[in-house]
Parts: sequence; structure tokens; C-alpha cells
Amino acid sequence: METVIGLKEVTKHFGDSVLFDGISLEVKRGESVGIVGESGSGKTMLVKMLCGLVSPDGGSIQVEGRQIKDGRFAETAGVMLDDMEFPAPYGTGYENLRQVAEIGGRVNSRDISRIMHLVRIEPASRTILERYTPAMKQRLKVAMVLMEDPQTVLLDGPVCGMAEDRASEIRRLLSSRIKEAGITMLLTDREQESIEGICTRLYRISDRKLLKIF
Repeated sequence: METVIGLKEVTKHFGDSVLFDGISLEVKRGESVGIVGESGSGKTMLVKMLCGLVSPDGGSIQVEGRQIKDGRFAETAGVMLDDMEFPAPYGTGYENLRQVAEIGGRVNSRDISRIMHLVRIEPASRTILERYTPAMKQRLKVAMVLMEDPQTVLLDGPVCGMAEDRASEIRRLLSSRIKEAGITMLLTDREQESIEGICTRLYRISDRKLLKIF
């Protein structure tokens, strides 16, 4: 089976600390792999390396057959980062998704409304993003990643900070995309219980390595 996400002997330092010391991982087409770890363990850094925002200090990274280095990234992968910003903080949720959609030109207004309904945000709402709760912003980030139907998805903390009922809805949405569209997914969280139900494999960041849980 095709390897979609690959890390080989990846090392990363942050200041005087070593976040990762020679980690390796292969994610095959259609798999959903979870990475859990405490705050500051390197989860966000790992996703940033996978999408090309940060370079590893050693080793190699490949996503969708492309070597990720020197600012290169897999253009067709959908990425959600814990600290990502929206383009229009004083715009509505719909307006923010529309601005992002205009960049790729593959999503129309009906697609935006459909994905917003799936994450339980009303497209016609005039509430501006600055007034969204942190959990609402997380749901809008998930919508932003999924609206263009990417085949590979990198999600940093997709259900962090959500009430359990909303988190369950997002997990069901992600599970349906895995089963129906066959997407490949790597996602992170602080808590194992938050994502283990939608993962085919699960790892914990421990002592600068990836420790397999199942």
C-alpha cells in the first residue's frame, strides 16, 4: 500500500531542548494515525514540519510523494494548526471560508454552506469571528480544512476545548470522511480518549520518541 506520510529519522531541536530524536513513521493511504502528548511535547511542531512551515534538523519528511524541505509543501494536503489565523477576524464565519475558498477556486457557496452545517455553524449568521468562542473557532478550522475535500489531512488538536457533544460530532464527521472518501489523516491531541476512536493507529510522544499505543 502507498505511503502517503513518511518521516525517517527526524530530529528537531527547540532552543536547547530536543523535541524529537530520530523518529520514524509511515502512514499508508486510507489510514488515520493519531499522535498524543502533553502540552509542549512537540505535537504542533510535528504538524508544522509535515506541512513545510518548519524544517527538521535532521532526517527526511515526505507527504504525498513530495520531499518536504526548504519551504516546500504538499499543496493538495489540508492542514489545521492549533495557532493558525483566519484571514478576516472582523468577518463572519462564512466570509472567512469564502476568502480561503477564493484562493483555490475549487469551492462554491453551496459547498461552504454545506460544510458549515456539518460543523454546526449557521452560514447566514452575522456573528463576526472575533466573537466566536474558542470551540467555535476550532469547528470553523475543521470546516476550512475539509471544504476542498483533500485526500490527505493534517489536524493539530481538532477537538481541543470542545464540549463532548460537539467533539463527538466532529469525530463522526472525520470518521465519515475516512470511510466514504478514503482520506489519509494524521491528527494530534493532548488526550488519548479524544481521538482514539477514529484512529487506526495511535502513538504517544514520550522521551523524544513516538511510542506506539496500538
